[in-house]
Amino acid sequence: MIRHQKTVISILSGLLVFGSLLGCSGVTSKATRHCPDYLAQWQLKPEPLALLNCRLRPQVDDPSKLTARYMVVGAHAAAVEDFLYHEFGMTRLDHICCNWHGYPPGSYRDAAGQDYLVSMYSVETLLQQRAEWSQIPFFGLR
Repeated sequence: MIRHQKTVISILSGLLVFGSLLGCSGVTSKATRHCPDYLAQWQLKPEPLALLNCRLRPQVDDPSKLTARYMVVGAHAAAVEDFLYHEFGMTRLDHICCNWHGYPPGSYRDAAGQDYLVSMYSVETLLQQRAEWSQIPFFGLR
């Protein structure tokens, strides 16, 4: 289903990425790090985007909320950014200081009325031109 998953996982061995979709629910143990692929369930997942896992991100209003972690290799980042911009209203990425990121994040409300935030950013890089994104190892999604 995702052709670049092996490449994505091997890139992660030397780098740390945090990505999330806030609002994931259903895990009650901190030891549990797996969650469903929400974007795929909603039929809103671009093919090059890879789900990594989830981590617990307790909230005052719901202590069971998770952070779903996704990533995409730099060569496909522009297409994923464009999709997220149109589908979720996510801000286009800007290079500020040491990486590409955007604020405010996009948002999504599922059929059950649960709200999600969606944003994207790169690993640390001095590359400041969009045309250079293919040289950036990967971008995270949160």
